[in-house]
This record gives sequence, C-alpha cells and structure tokens, in this order.
Amino acid sequence: TTRVLAFSEGAPVAINDNATTAREVVVSAPAGRVLFASVSVDLAHSELGYLEVSVASPAQNQVSLVSLFAASGAALRGTVFSDLAQADLASGQSPYTGVFAPGQELGSLRGGPAVGSWRLNVTEFDESSELSGTIDGVGLLLCVCEGNCEFNCTDGADEDSDGNIDCRDADCRVTFECAAERICGDNVDNDGDA
Repeated sequence: TTRVLAFSEGAPVAINDNATTAREVVVSAPAGRVLFASVSVDLAHSELGYLEVSVASPAQNQVSLVSLFAASGAALRGTVFSDLAQADLASGQSPYTGVFAPGQELGSLRGGPAVGSWRLNVTEFDESSELSGTIDGVGLLLCVCEGNCEFNCTDGADEDSDGNIDCRDADCRVTFECAAERICGDNVDNDGDA
C-alpha cells in the first residue's frame, strides 16, 4: 500500500557565501520505499541566478532542482518541483509560485528509503560576498510503499504480483512515464495507452 506524507521544516537558515548550505528534513515514519517525491521550496536571495538547488535523499541520491542561471529574480515562494509538472522555471518568473519541473527527474529517488535525513542543498556561486539570502522553508511530499510495490514501471514485469503491469499498476500512476498525456500531437505516448 502507499501513504502520502508531507514533512516540512520552516526555520530560516542563512545561505552561506560561495558555499553549500543544507536544510535538513527528517522523515521518521513510515518505513518503506519511495514511490513518488515532490519538493516545495521557499527561499529568498539577492539573485537566484547564482544558486544551484538540489535535494538529497537518505540514501545520498542527489537530484538537481535548479541549476546555475536557470532562475532569476529574488525568491522562490510556494515553488513545488514535481516530475509531473508541464512547465520549467524558464517559463515562470520570480517568485515562481506554482509547480515546475525539476532540473533532473525526482523519479531517480524511486525505490530508495523514505525514512531518514533528507537535505535541501543550496549552493551559492558568488565570490564577492555581496549577495545574501535565506532558506525559509522546505517541504517533502512522498508516496511511500510499505509492502510489495511496483518500482520499475517500464520493464514489462509485474514486480508486486497484483496482475497489473507497468502503467496499468496503481503504483506507477504517479510516475513521469505513466502520467497522463501532456502534449497532444507530439507523437509521444506519455501515458502508455498506445
């Protein structure tokens, strides 16, 4: 079975000059493996273009959310990164309120442990020490498998023995590969329904 969990840590943390600043979110239950993850970020900075933002799982798998110069302006407010998003940061503007595609797929966290220390890493690339900012909040939305689940949604196999394969399995409906058709007419079968 799956359970949706949200954990957030809201105490502001100063972003260090020309260094990486981490904000930890501890997930204590339930024990299980990640089926789906999305990350919400609230931060302020003199210039977002000088930042790289990533999330690291308890297994130390790191996924880029924002790459250097991918954003401009001074804030991410209510910014949610999800593999199911249709827009990337280039289509938005500060404070980037809404749901955006991460720089790398969060699906790479699928199958890893949910319990443990998750980190939002913000790296500032500015040697002048003129820029400043804070990480104001981090949120995780995790769908967690506590038993036998389908983790590989493109292999043609029924890993959880429920009679449903890949995108026909409820465990896979939250994955990028099995999401509903996003762009009609592009000759790509995003939802696997042929």
